[in-house]
Amino acid sequence: MRPNHATASLNGHHENELLALIGPQERAGIEECAERIRLEADAVLHREDAQTDCLVFPITGVVANILILPDRTEVTTALTGDEGCVGWRPDSSSIRPSLRSVVYVPGDALRVPLEAWRVLTAGGGLSRSLFNSYNEACVSELYQVAACNLVHDAESRLCRWLLQLHDRVPRNVIPLTHASLARLTGIRRSTVTLTIGALQTAEILASHRGAIEVIDRFALEAAACECHEVTRRQWDDFTARFSEKAAAPDELPLSGVGGAYRLD
Repeated sequence: MRPNHATASLNGHHENELLALIGPQERAGIEECAERIRLEADAVLHREDAQTDCLVFPITGVVANILILPDRTEVTTALTGDEGCVGWRPDSSSIRPSLRSVVYVPGDALRVPLEAWRVLTAGGGLSRSLFNSYNEACVSELYQVAACNLVHDAESRLCRWLLQLHDRVPRNVIPLTHASLARLTGIRRSTVTLTIGALQTAEILASHRGAIEVIDRFALEAAACECHEVTRRQWDDFTARFSEKAAAPDELPLSGVGGAYRLD
């Protein structure tokens, strides 16, 4: 995923990049039944002990996907911004992981009822292929994060998390405290504070009250482990593969999947 890559729709407003990769006819049906919502900081979008009844497509803001271990330890496995979707999993999957989705950076999103989504995508088409590939990309990123947590030091991992956050915010300011960043990354708060202090001395970051400003993106990339670059290339390849398909007319009309779904 490219830094600060927010996709603009025809009316000039930012939109979700994953939805933008769906063909125009399918996308129109999905957007018709979608509700625009506000993502408030610390809001829980999905709980590990509850069934998912909707999909959330961030437009701005960042959501953390957190694995809850049996002893209630929380481990952040991935971040989702306007490049992705929160709550989706393949229909064929019988496994429900203990994942909690929590808003870390506030913003806006589109919420689509799961029932409506299934009706609109029942006929296959581009959306099914797209979301199967999206799931594969997410799993690949999980592998990379697992390896990163095992072999890389805390400082370079913190820089990777900062880059991932910077990728998903519209400006250079990441609205997180040191405590929130420590909780998100699983890195001790003292290590977070020391590392950010060193990066600030090097004029790579500036630490403000309740926020961290990225001053030198290239230097931050140099300080991070290679995992961010690896996952960025994977997401770029995924986006490029479906961008051309999304521009083509849909092969399957919406009437073939039961017509439009409307919210009451």
